Amino acid sequence: KYKKFCFSDISSILYRTYEDNPNSIEIFMKNGDVSFIQFIKSQSMPILKKIESMHGSGISIQTNSFQQYFRQNS
Repeated sequence: KYKKFCFSDISSILYRTYEDNPNSIEIFMKNGDVSFIQFIKSQSMPILKKIESMHGSGISIQTNSFQQYFRQNS
């Protein structure tokens, strides 16, 4: 299934795990919608880092551990 997201509509993208596998992200939209995405054949952290390198600024993207990210952003 394919879904398009416009960077201007996204408020944050967070690293997630699914069944203890580091292969998921959660996208939070400015309008309150949330999408959980699981990558079947990829780990999510390299994908998050690639998104971060492409987007510019204005979106909070988690590219480190849960503890580091929430310590920096709380």
